[in-house]
Amino acid sequence: MIGRAYPDPFNKLRDIGLQTGPIPSGTLLGVPAAPNVVTARLRSVRRVWVVEWVHPLAPDSAPPADLIKSLAPTHMIGSWLIQSVLLVLYATPSH
Repeated sequence: MIGRAYPDPFNKLRDIGLQTGPIPSGTLLGVPAAPNVVTARLRSVRRVWVVEWVHPLAPDSAPPADLIKSLAPTHMIGSWLIQSVLLVLYATPSH
């Protein structure tokens, strides 16, 4: 969804959290991949962007526990809050 609003930086990125895209699934956001599928996909990438919509009235906006567990082998490079969109960049440690 964010790639539609900001195509230049995001169109070339693969959405590893998506099982089926919006058009094939006939839905607005598509169908999310199961947590074990996302975990498997994370093993094949060195960097991952997490994009989260932050509700301005929500007292706490925390990512899902399964996502936190899947990101455990990575470290956060940085985070940027642009109005109601939180972008967080994670990377795997260099060996």
